[in-house]
Amino acid sequence: SSDVCSSDLYVDKSITLDGDGHKLITSAARGIRVTTANVNVTIKNLEIPRNSNIERGIQIDSNIDDVSLTLDNVKAAGTMYAVVVIAGSDRPALTLKNVELTAKYPVHIAIVDNPTLVIQNSQLEGYCAMELYGNEGTATIEDSTLIGVNNAGYNAAGWNNYGVIVIEGDTTGQTQNGASRYDITVKNTAIVVDSTNGNGQRAILYNIHSAENAITLENCTVEFKNENCTFLCDNGADSVTKLKGTTVYGTENIPDLPEGYCYVDDGEYKLVAKAVAQIGTTKYGSLAAAFAAAADGDTVQLLDNVTLAEPLNVALDNKAVVLDLGGMTLTGRTN
Repeated sequence: SSDVCSSDLYVDKSITLDGDGHKLITSAARGIRVTTANVNVTIKNLEIPRNSNIERGIQIDSNIDDVSLTLDNVKAAGTMYAVVVIAGSDRPALTLKNVELTAKYPVHIAIVDNPTLVIQNSQLEGYCAMELYGNEGTATIEDSTLIGVNNAGYNAAGWNNYGVIVIEGDTTGQTQNGASRYDITVKNTAIVVDSTNGNGQRAILYNIHSAENAITLENCTVEFKNENCTFLCDNGADSVTKLKGTTVYGTENIPDLPEGYCYVDDGEYKLVAKAVAQIGTTKYGSLAAAFAAAADGDTVQLLDNVTLAEPLNVALDNKAVVLDLGGMTLTGRTN
C-alpha cells in the first residue's frame, strides 16, 4: 500500500509481487533477486527507480535452472543492468510486457542454455537494448521500442563501437562468454540507433566468435540519428539477417552493409555474402552454392570474377547445367 525501502529483496519461491503502482527504493546493489530454481515469479505494477547504488534492478541468480520470470507494467533501472540472468541458470523464461527498462544493458542474458525471451509493448534504452550470450535461445520482440545510445568515450580503434541488438561471441573453443544458435524475431518495433561521442553504433551486432544466429526484422523501422550509425556489423559465423517490410531512415536511406555483403531478393530481403553467381533471379554467395542448387536445365551465370582457392567439386547427378561466365573470369581448378 506504499513505497518500500529495502535492502536486496530475495525471492525463493513461486510468487506474484504486485506493487500496486508503488516503488521499491533500495540502497543495495540489487533490487530483486530470484534465488531458487524451478519457480514462477511474476512482478507487476512496480517501479525500481535508478540511483547511484543499484547496479542491477532484477536478477536471476547463477546456477538456478528453470526460472520463469514475468514482468508486467514494471519500470526498472540500474547503473549496469535492469534485468539480468547470471551464468549457469539454464532454461530461463523471461516475459516482459508493458515495461520500461533503463540501464547500460537493459536486458542481459549471460552464458545459459535454452533461454527464451518475450518482449511486448515495451521500451528498452541503454548503451544497447539487449545483450545476449548463451546457446540455443529464442527471442520474440513485438510492438516495442529498442534504443541504443553509444555514449562511451571515443576510441579511434573502434573498441567502443557497439549496437542496439547485440549477439555476443561463441564459447566454442573460447574462454570468453558466447552466443550461438539464437533465433530472434522482431516485429512492429522501432529500433533507434544513436552515438554521441563518435563511436560506431549498429542496429545489429553479431560479435566476434558468435555462430549460427538468425534475426528477422518484420514491419519494423530503423532510425539512424547521425553519421556514426549503421545497420549491421557481422563479425560472427553463419549469421542470417532478414528484413520483411522494414523501413530504414535517418542519415542513410538504406542500410549501410559491410563490405562484401549485398541484398538478395528471394521473396524477402536477406543479407548474404556478396553474390557471385545467379540462377534465374536467385543469387548465391558462392559458385559452389549455385551449383548445389541448380536443377536440370538451369544456367548458372557468374556475376563477378571468381578465384577458386581449391578445386570446385560439382556433383550434378546426371543434371545438365550450363555455366555462363558472362564476361567474368573464373580462375582456379574445377572438375
